[in-house]
Order: sequence, then structure tokens, then C-alpha cells
Amino acid sequence: MALRAVADWVRRRIPSREALLANRWARPFAHTLGHPNLWHWNRHSVARGLSLGLFVGILIPLVQSPVAAALAVPIRANLPTAVVATFVTNPFTTPLIFVAAYNFGVALLALDISNPLVDTSRNMAMFERILAWLVSASLPTAVGLLSFAATAGLVGYYGAHWGWRLRTTQRWRRRRKQRAGAA
Repeated sequence: MALRAVADWVRRRIPSREALLANRWARPFAHTLGHPNLWHWNRHSVARGLSLGLFVGILIPLVQSPVAAALAVPIRANLPTAVVATFVTNPFTTPLIFVAAYNFGVALLALDISNPLVDTSRNMAMFERILAWLVSASLPTAVGLLSFAATAGLVGYYGAHWGWRLRTTQRWRRRRKQRAGAA
């Protein structure tokens, strides 16, 4: 039941198709954004939208929603789902995801990277230490983020299919019981 409340809350907050197309910034893209497949709530488009949103939300730290919306068009993903799913990363979760991605990337690449920010054996300026740390942390973080994004995308895609099927099965059973009780 909580999931239903969240879905209702999201539907109230997301602008409708008509409101979005009436926006002056969206008018040049109205013919593309107005395509009905981008707004249908069916198992396949929602699963694609959730997968895309999670992937983009984890992989891209800034402007995730416009990127997810732009990518939803060619793959015919549900546009509202893709945009809302990008909010898996927010100011509270992003630092945790980046630290976990760095640690996972280091473990995945089997690297032994010492942290130059706390390395006292070198006599470097603070800027050089930060730059050295960024260079040494970028590859493991990128590998970790790509791994997390791909995993989240796959889990989101198959989870949406599984959840949709479970919900449909429950509705069928409820309907069958109602028909058996009415007869």
C-alpha cells in the first residue's frame, strides 16, 4: 500500500503531458516529447524508463534529468519514470555512492593506491596533493560508478518486470475471487 501512495504522490508532482508541452522551453521539442509512447504506463516502457533513470542517475553526477529525458526518446522509455528515477542520487546519497564506487573500483581493479592527501613522506603543495589524489582516484571511481550504474539498471529493469507481473497476478486473483463470490 505504501508503494501506491508513493506512486500517487509522484503522479501529482510530475507535470502532465499537456503542461509540459505548453511550456515555452519545451515548445521546440513538442513534436518529439508529445509522442504517446513516452507517456504510456505499460510494463515495457516503465521498465525501460526505470532502468535508464537509474543508470543515468548513478553514472552522471549533474544534469541527470535532462540527459535521461533526452535518452528516453530514442529508446521509447516512459519519460516520467526515467526522470524520477534519476533522483536515486541526491545530495545525501551521492557522497556515499562515490565513496562506495571508489572502494569497489579499487577492489575490482586490484589496485594498491595510497592516499597522497595523508602521505607525509612527500613534500608537496596542497594543490599538487589534491591533484595527485584526483588523478589516482578517477579510474577506480569511474569503474565503480559504471559497475553500479549497470547493475542498478539491470536490477531496475528486471525488478520492474517482476513487480508488474506480481501486481497483475494479484489483480487477476482478486478478480477471480470476486467473480466466484458473486456467482
